[in-house]
Amino acid sequence: MAGTLTALAMLTMALAFSGQLGLGDVALLGVVNLNLAWLSWQAALAGVLIAFMLQGILVLTCKGRTETRATSPMGPAIWAGWLLAVFVS
Repeated sequence: MAGTLTALAMLTMALAFSGQLGLGDVALLGVVNLNLAWLSWQAALAGVLIAFMLQGILVLTCKGRTETRATSPMGPAIWAGWLLAVFVS
């Protein structure tokens, strides 16, 4: 249920803010959150929050280096958030 709710929330975000979140990221977040929800709902919530925080740090770090409006993939941040949430829980 957590994976489905996360995927629906991220799909809503992806459709509302086009170009910010890809559908591959939406699907990956749903699957990863489904896996984390198997451990606990705290791990599922932590995984999503960690992934978004890591992505924000990455974007803010690289923003000064690029002058164009380049996009950055969120997949590595999602996997890192999953790994950290598994270790924390």
